[in-house]
Amino acid sequence: GTHTAVADVAAYGLVAFDSNTKLWQAFGKPLYQDTTRFGDPRPSIRALHRYQWEGKSYLAIGGKFRMYQNESVFSILTSVVDPNSLEANWKALDGGGVYHVQGTYLAPSLSQASRRLGTVNSMTSLDGVLYVGGQFTRANQTVSLGNVARYTLRNASWQLLDMGVNNWVSTLVQDGTWLYVGGNFTRAGNQTVNHVAKWHIYDQQ
Repeated sequence: GTHTAVADVAAYGLVAFDSNTKLWQAFGKPLYQDTTRFGDPRPSIRALHRYQWEGKSYLAIGGKFRMYQNESVFSILTSVVDPNSLEANWKALDGGGVYHVQGTYLAPSLSQASRRLGTVNSMTSLDGVLYVGGQFTRANQTVSLGNVARYTLRNASWQLLDMGVNNWVSTLVQDGTWLYVGGNFTRAGNQTVNHVAKWHIYDQQ
């Protein structure tokens, strides 16, 4: 969430409950940023997703935040998770985070200040691919996205799902074959829809 403490524990957005001690604890270093530097709102976490990759368990967090420990991360972080520890080593995705671009042209040397924060509302995964939904138009400085996208873990790359959807995504669910997308949109690719659509994971349509 946007909280800065839970039960006297400084947390800045992410905490874990220790079932052994029955106490709340901060999970990793605090998510904090100077909101006056770029005029950003208070950082918030809106999505958590646990996934397996190359024999390890990971937790991804998404939301609306620009910086983590002086590194530009743009609304998504991931960490290996040890079930016996509350330590987390949060890192940006190798392929970069997601954001909005002001204007219609994306310059190769786009400054950080000209990138509006994107929002990650939901995540799911299957077979080494992380699916991300929210409100965003870009990843890195070259990849166009339309509020829903796939991130391939093996080659650390973002891909657009057709033309995406025309407004924000609030939830994603997959059943092994289809990716179901819900949100405040009326177009998915070139189809008119009523706030819900599905994408065939293997046929890519």
